[in-house]
Amino acid sequence: MPWTLGAIAFVLYRLTGVPLPLGAGALPELNQHLGISPFPSLTQRLWGALLRVEGLLPATASWWAVTLASLCAGVAVALAVRLVMQWFVWRSETLESESAKRRLQVASLVAGLVAGLVLMTQRSLWLAAVHGGSQPWKLMLLLLPFYLLLKGPGIPSMRVHYIAVFLFAVGVTESATCMLFAPFFGVLLLYQLAVVGRLRPGTVFGALGIGLLGLGLYLVSAWQYAGQPVYAWREFSS
Repeated sequence: MPWTLGAIAFVLYRLTGVPLPLGAGALPELNQHLGISPFPSLTQRLWGALLRVEGLLPATASWWAVTLASLCAGVAVALAVRLVMQWFVWRSETLESESAKRRLQVASLVAGLVAGLVLMTQRSLWLAAVHGGSQPWKLMLLLLPFYLLLKGPGIPSMRVHYIAVFLFAVGVTESATCMLFAPFFGVLLLYQLAVVGRLRPGTVFGALGIGLLGLGLYLVSAWQYAGQPVYAWREFSS
C-alpha cells in the first residue's frame, strides 16, 4: 500500500502541475540552479544537478522541475506511510494472540492510509510539488534515512546503517531542516547499535567518517561557488 499511495500522489501532483513554476519559491530556485540568475545557489547542489538533467531531455525546464518535484513528493508520501505502519508491526511482535495481531494489522492499514491521505493533500506539499519546488526533495531526504533504519524486520545491517548516515549527512547539506532532526537520528542510530552489540569505537568512528563524507558536499558547493563571477562581485576574496 505505501508505494501505491505514493504512485497515486505522483500522478495527482503531475496532472495538476502548473506550466510555469511561479509559486512556492520555485522560479527563483530554478533560475539559480540553471544558471539564469547571476547569483547561483550556495546550497542544494544535488537538487540543482537533478534539475540540470533537463538539458539532456526533450522537455522544458519547468516541465522537468514539476515532474521531479512530484516524483519526490510521491516517494515522501510512500516513506511516511511505511514509517507509520511499521509502528504497528513492532507492537504486533510483542503480542501472542493471533486475533490481537490481526486487529493490529487492520489498524496498521487504516493508520497508513490516513497518514498517506493527510500528507498527500497537505497544502504546502501539494503547492511545492505542482510548482516544481525543492521542498518535496528535502522531505524525501529527511524521511529516507529513518526509513532505512526502521523498515524492519529487526535491526538493519551495519552497511545499511552506514548508508543511512551518509544519506542523512547529504540531507543536511540540502536542507537545514535535517539539522533539527539530527539528535533524533543520532539517538536512534546509537540505540540500534547498542541493541545488537555493535556500539563499539570502531563502528561509531566509522559512522562519523561516513557522515563527514556526506557533509563534504559543503566543500564542493563552496569550491563551485568560488569559480563563479559573483564570488568576486561580492568581494569574498578581499
